[in-house]
Amino acid sequence: MTAAAWIQLAVIAAAVGAVAPLLGRYLAAVHSPGPAPGDRVFLPVERLVYRVIRVDPSNSQRWQTYALSVVAFGTVSVLWLFLILRFQSVLPFNPTNARAVEPLLAFNVATSFVTGTNWQSYAGETTMSHLSQMAGLVVAQFTAAAVGMSVALAVVRGSCTDATRMAVPTPHAVLGNFWVDLTRNIVRILIPIAAVATLVMVSQGTVQNLEGNSTVASITGARQMIPGGPVATQEVLKTLGTNGGGFYNVGSAHPFANPNGLTNAFELLLVLAIPLPSRSCTGASSAAAVRATRSWR
Repeated sequence: MTAAAWIQLAVIAAAVGAVAPLLGRYLAAVHSPGPAPGDRVFLPVERLVYRVIRVDPSNSQRWQTYALSVVAFGTVSVLWLFLILRFQSVLPFNPTNARAVEPLLAFNVATSFVTGTNWQSYAGETTMSHLSQMAGLVVAQFTAAAVGMSVALAVVRGSCTDATRMAVPTPHAVLGNFWVDLTRNIVRILIPIAAVATLVMVSQGTVQNLEGNSTVASITGARQMIPGGPVATQEVLKTLGTNGGGFYNVGSAHPFANPNGLTNAFELLLVLAIPLPSRSCTGASSAAAVRATRSWR
């Protein structure tokens, strides 16, 4: 590695070391019982979501119910994305007149993005409409990250419950409520971080518009098609949720998505920044785990 590469590595490591503990404490506070940071702003939004999906946030779930909720949400998400891709040719926000995605490819993309695999066997700038990118792929990258964080939380809660079972006998591991975890991960964590990160990317030149292809003349006099679109939002979400699947065929190697060294380092920070909001279930932390167990019963 070059000296510049070592310097970049050191800067990114220092940034992750500074940001991860702060985010870790914030995530722990968000998912702990009782008041959480930002309640005045986020709590009304959460309550509206709970009313719409008819979920009682005070009800905990057994592991079977939690797992079925994950599967049910994933199934609906796959169907939603599949339909958008299949009908994108007749839906709005299609300035490039993208055709409907073939059934097998649409199913592959839908299952891949919803599960966080993001296997991209197509050129995004020529295959997908802006609506498919915004309301389909970006939403799937949002939810895939949120679901993964929710499952991690369930594992942590289950482990802590097992560790404290002798102190507080329970008929089953207390995992929380998947729909509450999912909502909080999206509303309180992913959306705020993504909003700020998108502004940073746009300020550095990452493309973010609703335009189609623009024809320009190169320095050699040749005519070239320059694709536009909502690139920055997808670039942020794919890195924040450690997903693949970018707006362009070459992903983050495209200069419109990742224009300079600062954005490259910033994207690496987004990939590494969100830690696992877990605590030890021994010693003083056991009391916190016991209180959390009681609050979910």
